[in-house]
Amino acid sequence: FPSAFEFNEKLLITIADNLYSCQYGTFLLNSDKLRTDMKVSEYTMSAWTPILRERSLYLNPFYTDKSDKVLIPNNSSRHIKLWKNYYCRYMPGYRSTLDVLTQRYTTLLNLRKKFTDEFNHIRQDGEQQQPPRILPGALYQSPLATTLTNISTQSKSNVAQASATFMT
Repeated sequence: FPSAFEFNEKLLITIADNLYSCQYGTFLLNSDKLRTDMKVSEYTMSAWTPILRERSLYLNPFYTDKSDKVLIPNNSSRHIKLWKNYYCRYMPGYRSTLDVLTQRYTTLLNLRKKFTDEFNHIRQDGEQQQPPRILPGALYQSPLATTLTNISTQSKSNVAQASATFMT
């Protein structure tokens, strides 16, 4: 489901790392009630703070929020796979695809933002331009017709020059 989730695999790995690091209070103790009673939030930072600060690192560039399909994963035992980018990342010789994917994701996100900005700019320019006014009873020649007339005139003069050069 490459376009079904707003966030990428790097977010899942970061959350899994934060779960076992005990660096953040978000995952300490057994419940939110215990965390509140022990005032954990006063002494520790939330795991979401650094994640939200670097939110763009965790975005999935293929995500489309227009999907109204219900996801039905195949959960049979023969389709279960080892999460290599998490469990094998410290094995000697293992080359994670996560860094390459992260770089590609970042490039795609930047391109998507650039094209979206350009599209919005062009759309705004188009909405701001007013159509030419045609006065009643006046002859109006569209810019396209004017351009075609100019091209036709230039073509005729170019042909005349070429034939004159060729004939001499």
